[in-house]
Amino acid sequence: MTDRPEQTSEVVPTAAGAALAVPQAPTGAVAPGQAGAVPILSYAPAAPAMPSPWSPLRVAIFRSLWIASLVSLIGTWAQEAGGPWLMGLMTTDKGLISSVTAFGSLALGLFSLPAGVMADLLDRRRFLIVTHLWRLAAAVALGALTFYGLVTPGLLLTFTFVLYLGAAFSGPAFQYLLPELVPPSQLPLAIGLNSVALNVARAIGPALGMALVAIAGRGVTAVSVCFVFNGLTCLGVAWVLLRWRPEPRKPRPHPERFLPALRSGLRYTLHAHALHSILIRVFAFISCASCLWGLMVPLAKNVLGGGDLGYGTLMAFLGVGAVAGVFAMPHLQRRLDTEGMVAACTAMFAAGMCMVGLSRSFALDCVLMVFLGANWVIVPTSFNTATQQSVPQWVKGRAISMYMAILFLSLALARFWGWVAQTTSVPTAFLLAGAGLAAGLLLVRRFPLTAASRLDHRPGGAAATTTPTIPGAAPHPDDGPVLVSTFYEVAPTRAGEFTAVMRRVRVRHLRDGATHWHLFAMPDAPGRFVEQFTVDTWADVHRHGQRLTRADAAHQDEAGAMHVGDGPPRMAYWISAHAEGRDDGPAGPSRVQRARRRWRDELMRWRRRLLGG
Repeated sequence: MTDRPEQTSEVVPTAAGAALAVPQAPTGAVAPGQAGAVPILSYAPAAPAMPSPWSPLRVAIFRSLWIASLVSLIGTWAQEAGGPWLMGLMTTDKGLISSVTAFGSLALGLFSLPAGVMADLLDRRRFLIVTHLWRLAAAVALGALTFYGLVTPGLLLTFTFVLYLGAAFSGPAFQYLLPELVPPSQLPLAIGLNSVALNVARAIGPALGMALVAIAGRGVTAVSVCFVFNGLTCLGVAWVLLRWRPEPRKPRPHPERFLPALRSGLRYTLHAHALHSILIRVFAFISCASCLWGLMVPLAKNVLGGGDLGYGTLMAFLGVGAVAGVFAMPHLQRRLDTEGMVAACTAMFAAGMCMVGLSRSFALDCVLMVFLGANWVIVPTSFNTATQQSVPQWVKGRAISMYMAILFLSLALARFWGWVAQTTSVPTAFLLAGAGLAAGLLLVRRFPLTAASRLDHRPGGAAATTTPTIPGAAPHPDDGPVLVSTFYEVAPTRAGEFTAVMRRVRVRHLRDGATHWHLFAMPDAPGRFVEQFTVDTWADVHRHGQRLTRADAAHQDEAGAMHVGDGPPRMAYWISAHAEGRDDGPAGPSRVQRARRRWRDELMRWRRRLLGG
């Protein structure tokens, strides 16, 4: 009996992020010394080549943007050091000194969601150019006020908030731009390289900023060089984006306005259970890991006695660890899935935090900073990647903004760890933070990161390509609310199975824009059902269909397959008699209403012309 050769296969990533097993032709060789013998087949498939952690830098536009962003981040961290230093020169109030950092985090946390909405609605390239020019103007203005001795604590806090407002609005747009710059297989590495840039800038920026202050002289006016330097570093990103010419975007037939888009993003987050899991895991990790950033200065000065030089050295080793983490990511991805990698790195981060709490050696803490820096890059990068892979394209900017809002608001809890250190001690705070990180591992099974990352989020199904119409009527896009009814006839024996499928359909409708959803059954006619959901306007009916993904279309097709009536399930559209979207009276729109509509249409036209939305 002859053995049959085993067929090997290669896992090939698809555009949707899933994996297909592609059969490979078996390879063979003639056995030595046997002319014309039957080929001996090889059973071992060729090992796939491991991507280099720097492979995204081979893409020219990503490389240029990455270098420009690194320089800009160095300027940001130079100002991060100069701002509190300037406040300390103007006042001895510790609350005001710490408020400089707090105002920056507040801007990042509060405006991340509106920034994500704008990233979804506007041309992201042009939007990023505007936000970086905004930061340039604010930083140079603050530098001029400081140079001429006109700055006050209130002005410093105000300009800090305005500067970080520009950073808040540019963050989601830049993250959303990454899939347009690199292939899908390199997206985790590209996100990791961005984390490296952030941590390298965190190590270089403060030291460079204080060195510039020392060169410029002493006193309040010398700090102005930090602010001007930060503003000038924003020019690089704006210049690269100005020279980049991406493929033109297809115009949207019914573009969303800001407030409805903001509500739809919140509604999606409310009903996207997979996104809930990611955000809960982000908060559990970052809220405890923020102890490292909040207590780095007292750790260096008070515990290790290193002073300013010791603080800079610890930050430098942390940056080295970040670079090491990017090199380690491809190796970990070959051996572990995302859940296993995040759990392992969280456990190692917890152990490292506890060891910092127990250590009194500066040399040992430098080694631990490398260890912590590597794990700090891997875990948030995995969170970011999981967020982008778990949502469809139409809401990706808003999902990233929710991730960033939770991230920055969790980082703001560094103030809590400062209170813990003040009440107990710095080592005790590190030990408690490590224990909290270890306890967070209990959430791994309950809140998985990859629950939706393997689903097909590409637009699909007939609803995604079919334009809903009403025979003999042409509703205005702002007419609404609109009630959509679908009539099903199901075999009575399958009624329970049908309602179970419709529960999954319900989640899709509510997540993609429906404000209400109900499934009604006729008591006197078993098997007859009416599905009804409501959207705000007739334009939302179009958007609701266009947001249907292939994964959700499978559930709707499953429900439609149970329909036993003649033809497909019948649909009907009901528009509110009051037409709240237009607010027209019995005699038609008033003069004020017509003027308001003309102004709105004119603003939309200029928005499309200037920002490409």
